[in-house]
This record gives sequence, structure tokens and C-alpha cells, in this order.
Amino acid sequence: MDERKRKRMLSKRESDRRSRMRKQKHLDELVGQVTQLRKDNSQILTTINVTTQHFLNVQTENYVLCAQISELGNRLDSLTEILDFIGNNGVGFGVGSIIGLVCGLGR
Repeated sequence: MDERKRKRMLSKRESDRRSRMRKQKHLDELVGQVTQLRKDNSQILTTINVTTQHFLNVQTENYVLCAQISELGNRLDSLTEILDFIGNNGVGFGVGSIIGLVCGLGR
């Protein structure tokens, strides 16, 4: 084999080796990115689940509190009517309408 062909062949082998190494390095980086993205995705899903549960708990608590406000407003209205009936007209101050605004009730 003549010297130029041998050098060319060796040069091509070395170039191919470097190319394979670059491809492998790129593949390793992509695999690392996939691993990190999966980890990030898992953390995001966990955060979404925790936040959703917290929202549902707060929403439930809000429903309970609005029901309690409504009940207390009804009691106050009844007591106001009783006081009005016995002659104390200065007690009524529109609590029912305030409760309606707070809890979205059509009072």
C-alpha cells in the first residue's frame, strides 16, 4: 500500500472515531436531559396534586363558612324581627344583604 493511502485510511479512521465520540457525547447529554425533564415533570405533578388538594380543602371550608354565615344571618334577622316587634327599631342594619355579597347568595 502506498504511504498516502495508508495515511488517508488512518486519518479517516481517526475522523470516524472522533465523530462516533461526538455522537455518543451528544446522546449522553440527551439522555441526561430526558432524565432531568422526567424528574422536573414528576416534581411539577406532585406540586399540582398538592395545590389541587389544598384548593379543594379551602373550597370546602369556604362552603362551610358561607353556610354558617347564612345561618347566623338568619338568626340575626329573626332576632332583629323580635326586637323590632317589641319596639326597638334601631337594630336592623341590613345584615342579610351583606351576607349575600360575601357568599354570593341572592339575599
